[in-house]
Amino acid sequence: MPTKTADKVVRQALEAQGGLESWQRVAFVTATVDLNGVAWEAKTRDHPLSRVRVTVETGDQRVSITPFGHRGRRSSYSPALAAVLLDEGRGSRANAPPRRVRHRRRTRHGTNCR
Repeated sequence: MPTKTADKVVRQALEAQGGLESWQRVAFVTATVDLNGVAWEAKTRDHPLSRVRVTVETGDQRVSITPFGHRGRRSSYSPALAAVLLDEGRGSRANAPPRRVRHRRRTRHGTNCR
């Protein structure tokens, strides 16, 4: 999609939902979702991320999923920390910082760029 068209679509979507000023006052967005598909089916047997609540903070790069796999656990992701937290102060398992992923782009001529 050309940049001008994408910008126009984003502007239209923002305006349809109250405008940029309205969205700048929003601290977080929450949705109840089913995270599934071929990749999830290959990794799990019983779809533990079905009917989970995903919360995304709009001011920071921070996401959480509740429950995460089993009742009593939730995930928390930020650029500085990826953790599985246990409810009621029972501890946690964390990786800090999350491993970096190198993205590669393929050009028209088949060469890789970083």
